[in-house]
Amino acid sequence: MLWVLFLAMVMQMSTLFALAAMLNYLFYIIQTMRHLQPMLAEVLQPTSNLCFHNLPMAMDEAAKKAISKLMAQDLPINTKWQQIRSTLLQAGHIYQATLSPNSFLIHPSNRGGAMVSWHDCHEKGAKILATGPDFGKISMAVAMELAIEPQAKEKQVAANQVLCQASQNQLPMPNGHERFLTLGCSHLTMFCKAVMASCQTNHEDLRSMRQGQLSMDACCKGQGDKATFHKMCHQGWQWDIVQAIVEQEFPSLPLLIQQALNSDHVVASSGNEVEVMQSIAHHFQYCRDLQAAVASAIATRPSCMPYMAAISNFVQNFSGGPSFPIVKLLAHISVMVCLGIFAFSKIFNL
Repeated sequence: MLWVLFLAMVMQMSTLFALAAMLNYLFYIIQTMRHLQPMLAEVLQPTSNLCFHNLPMAMDEAAKKAISKLMAQDLPINTKWQQIRSTLLQAGHIYQATLSPNSFLIHPSNRGGAMVSWHDCHEKGAKILATGPDFGKISMAVAMELAIEPQAKEKQVAANQVLCQASQNQLPMPNGHERFLTLGCSHLTMFCKAVMASCQTNHEDLRSMRQGQLSMDACCKGQGDKATFHKMCHQGWQWDIVQAIVEQEFPSLPLLIQQALNSDHVVASSGNEVEVMQSIAHHFQYCRDLQAAVASAIATRPSCMPYMAAISNFVQNFSGGPSFPIVKLLAHISVMVCLGIFAFSKIFNL
């Protein structure tokens, strides 16, 4: 009987010791995790701005050869882009996703390096609100992934920071969660972001809504999350996303894509000379050939084509050298400069 009691006590003590050992081990794990938490946070934080498509990979060789051939051909800009898009889709280098505006920055190559005009951004936003937002009218939504290489990514983000600072709070600063760079739908995207960030506005109609400040409630006319504009801002719409590896292989491709996407707009609008000069300068940085840069710039058939010789003469002789500081200055100080054929022909063909 005593032996039975003794064995029972030993078993109880063994159980208690095992339980104590287990608790001690759990305590050790918790303490270790607390110690590692700052390091884990630092290591894992960069992945918050990545998507699974944005992984280093080799571009499909057949697609590379086909795109190289297409880019060298003398094709209409829209035809060239549609064929390149088809090639990238087949190779898996374009994927489609529904994404909210807060996922995007503007590609530095957009509009020849001007990216977007905050004046045009608010003007187009006001027109959309006046006529009624409509998902069915959103088209040509194309974007690139942020660069994989850290220094290239930093430059892309920095270009957006400079743009937003120059806007004097009419465009929102990068929020750190963006993963993509717009090449189409840029003005709508930035207007949605500006409203969500309660940015300032100088647009006459928008100013009257909320004393010069953009307001989601005012833009939705009190309908809240039922309003189409609210859904545009928070849910987003479908995009074609081009993988970052494509831009690594073809650095001038984003410029070609945005030209194709904006070609209808350029034909319908004034196609001002400053934007064309920027496009020439941007192309020249890739090809180092002024004639080739001019040929690429006029692929969208801008309205200033009749005096393109005068514009290219200005870029060549009066833009301040290979970094084109005068052209960049004109882009910053001018919302809309359209000197016209007489001024350019008389002044810059001297």
